[in-house]
Amino acid sequence: AVRVELLVAAAALAAAAAAACQRRAPAPPAPVFAPSPSPPPSPAPSPPPAPVLPESPPPAESPPPEIAAPAEAALAAEDRDPDPRSQLVTIKLIADARRKAHVFWGRKDLGEVPLSLQRPRDSGPLDLLVTAPGYLPLHTRVFTDRDDQLFLRLFSLSEAPQLLGYAPPDDARPARRRQ
Repeated sequence: AVRVELLVAAAALAAAAAAACQRRAPAPPAPVFAPSPSPPPSPAPSPPPAPVLPESPPPAESPPPEIAAPAEAALAAEDRDPDPRSQLVTIKLIADARRKAHVFWGRKDLGEVPLSLQRPRDSGPLDLLVTAPGYLPLHTRVFTDRDDQLFLRLFSLSEAPQLLGYAPPDDARPARRRQ
């Protein structure tokens, strides 16, 4: 008697799992009804499904067209170069002009910001150093694969202790005693 109950319970569980795994067509939109003075009739309870196991899985369906092309939508939001076949790219460095910040590429002083650089396309990255009196030096990298704008945020020496990873220069640190 216990085995029969276990078999019936297992068959009911298998039927419920099979019903949950089957693909269902999307529900039609709910109809819009005009308000009526009488309450709607209550639906009759439906009988539980019979335990029927499918013999083969349903055929796979292709994804809907609105899901098939998310990559195209992401690319459409990016600004495109006016002429991607041009030989030069323009990189604009923008900061507050009152700071009198200078941009260096190695030892070469490229000038004071705001600054516009023109470089050959795909000539490799530029590692730049931006310095201004009373501000921390800023190290940054710009790429030459497309036209770009870089907005520079310079931090004053008084703001430096709040920056993550900031350590005072060696001459400002207290000397360590050796034991």
